[in-house]
Formats: sequence, C-alpha cells, structure tokens
Amino acid sequence: MNAQTPKKSFAAYDIDGSLFREQTLAMLIRQFVDRRIFSQRAGSEYRKLRHAHASRHISFQEYNRGLIDLFLRNIKGKKVSDFRKAARGLVRKHRDLLYTFPKALLAELKSTHHCIAVTGAIQEVVELAAPYWGFEEFYATELEIVDGRYTGRDKVLHVGDKAAALRDYIAKTGVGLAGSVALGDTISDAPILSMVETPIAFHPDNALCEQAQRYRWPIIHERKDCVCVVIAGVARYFSIDRIGEAVAHVLESSRRPPPDPFGSGPAIV
Repeated sequence: MNAQTPKKSFAAYDIDGSLFREQTLAMLIRQFVDRRIFSQRAGSEYRKLRHAHASRHISFQEYNRGLIDLFLRNIKGKKVSDFRKAARGLVRKHRDLLYTFPKALLAELKSTHHCIAVTGAIQEVVELAAPYWGFEEFYATELEIVDGRYTGRDKVLHVGDKAAALRDYIAKTGVGLAGSVALGDTISDAPILSMVETPIAFHPDNALCEQAQRYRWPIIHERKDCVCVVIAGVARYFSIDRIGEAVAHVLESSRRPPPDPFGSGPAIV
C-alpha cells in the first residue's frame, strides 16, 4: 500500500484590523451616507461614535458594537442592489489598503496552504475582495434579505463562532492541522488561533494580547516602516524592506523551542 499523501494545510485570516487597515463596516457607513443610502443623521451619529473612540471616551469593543447597531438599524429596508453597487466601489478604491506583514505572509503561504478568510465583515464586501487578496474560501457575516431588501437582521454571523466556521471548513475539505496558521487581532479570533500550529496575534486588543502572552503565541506590531515580532517575550525588529525575514522568523518559531525571555535584549535587524 502506498503511503498516504500528506494533507495540504490551511491558513485562516481575520480581515478587519488584521489584513485590512480599516474597518470595512465603518467605510461602508461613510460611503452609504455619501451615496445618500443612509441619512445625514446616521452620518452624524457615526462621526460622534468615531470621535468618542478616537478620544478614548469609549473602548474599542463599545465602538465596534455601536457601529454594528448603527449599521443594522439603517440598513433595514435598503435595496440589495444599492448595497452591492456601493460595495463594488469601496473594494475597487480601497482593496490595496493592507498591512505589510499579513500581506507578505499570505503571499508566502498561497502555494502551500489553503488560504481562507474567517471574518465578521459583511459578505457583500468580502465576496468581492477575498479572491483579489488570494483567499480560496471565506466565511463572513450574511444579512437577511426579503424581496430584495435587507431586514436589518443577521442571518449568519460567523464572528460569533469563528471556531465553528473553521471546523466546518476542515470537515468539508479534509485539510490537516500540521503546518496550519491563523492570524487575528481581537479576542473573538482566539478560538481559531488556539486551533492551529502557528497562531499569530497581529495588533492584538488587550484581551487577545494577554492570551497570546500566556500561551507564547507570536505577537506582531506594525508601525510606520518597522515590524516588531514578539515571541515568548523576546522582540525582534524588522524594517519593512526586509519583511520576508520577519515572515520566516514567525513561521520558523513553530518548529523550534521558544527563545529564553531572560536572555539578551531585543535584536535589531
């Protein structure tokens, strides 16, 4: 009997704040106001919400919940055709607004991994952007539609259980966990990060950062022309023009013992 061919592995990505530099929901709200799909009152409410978060009067979680509530209240009764037209414009204009490290990691993994998006972003945007970015499959928020208009309710909200979405994909395709990678930025991504061989916390919120530190997951910070990779408490800094070395460093970390956090100080590359 021939040896069984090893299963191809997978890489699972969150989108907003992990690969894409903006929140697609916030961009949709702004575009809907500009196109007069949403009212000026909705635009005013959005600006107040954004200012409250920018001035740190509310947490990111409160801001995010506020965005979702604002969007769902205002999308009720709107035409699917108008949404899709706005989504096409948004994706055409902003699809290259990506963080450097996640983009380089995705490019590195495409030839060896099934690359999928597991995101709370709205399906009408993700279905246009995901193939362009190189994802073979995606799980996204699906809104309920009746007679060509939105009801303002979620039909499927995968951000609520990303692990279930990923388990569905594994069962459907038979991909293996060996060599698997996941990247996310908030605690809602922790369930998929905990499932894979190489979990990556990218610009993590406080809750995810604490979990990443507890389990010694790689933590990535990208700022201006520099990427900081923290593995088991040890930081290395890479310039953007050497991003490939940062990617290799993270991928190699899953195949070697973690560095001594009490050893030498951060290395500058």
